[in-house]
Amino acid sequence: MENDKEFAQGIYVGTPKQDFILFELGLKLEEFLPWIKQKAEEYQASGDAYLNIQFKNSRAGKPYAEVNNYGRDKTPPTPTADINDPFGG
Repeated sequence: MENDKEFAQGIYVGTPKQDFILFELGLKLEEFLPWIKQKAEEYQASGDAYLNIQFKNSRAGKPYAEVNNYGRDKTPPTPTADINDPFGG
């Protein structure tokens, strides 16, 4: 199992000011949009339908967002030949 942390880019988690709010989430669009587009392409190429993100607290108590890659096969599937293609492409 890999132990490398992959932080979600452009996602900022804050501590709520009121008890009924679970957490505050900020998206810095100039960081988040390119990152999520790249992740979407990567995940779709490998056949994954979900990108899972966990919201955690650091040892210092600061909240952060981390991509949950547990059990995910990061290798893209091998392309299969189209049986309707007479040239095998």
